[in-house]
Amino acid sequence: VGEAGRPSVVARLAIAVGVGLILWANFLLFVDVARGLSIPRWATSVVVAAVALLVPGFFRGNLEASSRVSLAAAGGVAFLALVAVVGIALATSPWGAWKSVASRPALTFAERDPWVTAGRTLTTPIALDFTELHRVTALSPAIYRVDEPGRFRERQLREGESLTLRAGDRLVLDAGARLRFEAGKRIPGAAASGVAWADPPRRNAPLAVVEMIGAALTLVAGALALVGPPSPTVRGASALLPAMVFGALCLGVYGVYAAPGLIIGAPALAAVFYVPATVIPGPAGRVLPWLTALVLLALLTATVLALRGVLAAACGVQSRGELTDRVMTGLVVLAAVASLWPADPSWALLTGLGVIASAVVAPRLAADEPVARLAGSLVGAAAFACLALFRLPAWASVAGAYPALTAAPLAWIAARVTRGSARAV
Repeated sequence: VGEAGRPSVVARLAIAVGVGLILWANFLLFVDVARGLSIPRWATSVVVAAVALLVPGFFRGNLEASSRVSLAAAGGVAFLALVAVVGIALATSPWGAWKSVASRPALTFAERDPWVTAGRTLTTPIALDFTELHRVTALSPAIYRVDEPGRFRERQLREGESLTLRAGDRLVLDAGARLRFEAGKRIPGAAASGVAWADPPRRNAPLAVVEMIGAALTLVAGALALVGPPSPTVRGASALLPAMVFGALCLGVYGVYAAPGLIIGAPALAAVFYVPATVIPGPAGRVLPWLTALVLLALLTATVLALRGVLAAACGVQSRGELTDRVMTGLVVLAAVASLWPADPSWALLTGLGVIASAVVAPRLAADEPVARLAGSLVGAAAFACLALFRLPAWASVAGAYPALTAAPLAWIAARVTRGSARAV
């Protein structure tokens, strides 16, 4: 790559920040899934960091690119196999499950729901609003805080004791509490009915449409900077991506169909990966969570190798090996430490891709001259930081949630204007 085609200093910093945030998102997801296996957060962070630091050392040069594609393909196929196993166990298609859920007058706890049979342990603090009479049974000692209309009460429940809640009550519990709900009762926090879940009232609202555009722009534009040179192997592995996205959607539908209560006390993304173990009983169901964790680990390893390639391209050919290793090691360590505290993986991912889309991709699409790209990167990075860090009014909330929706066009305009000025000179 010539000097003119290499990223500017600002673009390189944006790539490093974006890569670090994407790594953090992967760490957070893996930690959240492992919490469902009762693995401490710190232990998962250490294991994932060790894999992320050690695996790249086994793959160099052409072997690194082929191994990255092979790991991604193997993880994708294994993930799709898990989705197929769930569909076979439930004996229904994804669209059949959707139709069934959409026709339910209410989303309730089923007889075989884990929250009803053996109970579950909360992995995150919760505040549940009840709309009908419900009795909750404690399966481990915990403090139950109930905010009733007009008063607040706090009670220490021992194992086997129950608490009755009425319509309008709010139950607040800390992470680690284990409890059981009643079968046939409405799931607190879920959609009011299957119809409301399948066709949310705000889906066609203008704000929801803008949010969808912002998410799509951030994901697609940010991903453009992470795509390597095309090859038959890469094209073959890339064909799995739409299938994996569809598989993830199917897994979510199956979760609402078989165990909608999984949304309680667990991060939304992690809850999707609990579905296979929930719908398949017996020893096989106990093994599936660990297989799911292995699949995620394979995909995370492929992601680390891919992000290392992105950093190598940004650092330049001459300093590729040593500098890339140093930067990647620092980012992995930072991501591992940051994952010790709960955060939303989707927010970290969208922020990382948004930074890259605003400061790298938009200027690259607008101009070829280094000066114009630098100007676009400066404007894109500054606009993204302002929109992401400062509190915006309600009417501009979408710009704060998806800063790339505004920052990327501004970066593109700045690069185009600067290019025209440079030619005039």
